[in-house]
Amino acid sequence: MNIFQADFRDLVLELPDHSVDAIITDPPYARQYQSLYADLAAAASRLLRRGGSLLAILPNYNLPYVLSVVGEHLK
Repeated sequence: MNIFQADFRDLVLELPDHSVDAIITDPPYARQYQSLYADLAAAASRLLRRGGSLLAILPNYNLPYVLSVVGEHLK
């Protein structure tokens, strides 16, 4: 098992498709960082193995937005 701690935008460039079982993250909460969730969902759709999980901690006010953008990439 490998655990990585990094900015996912840099790390995803090094990882092969469908090679990750779980992504666990706690992005910044400020509204200016909302776009990170769309980038994260796009990366997760490429990286996660079938049945893999994306676990993201987020503030309540962001839930509708995050569900919308993540739903564009993941089931």
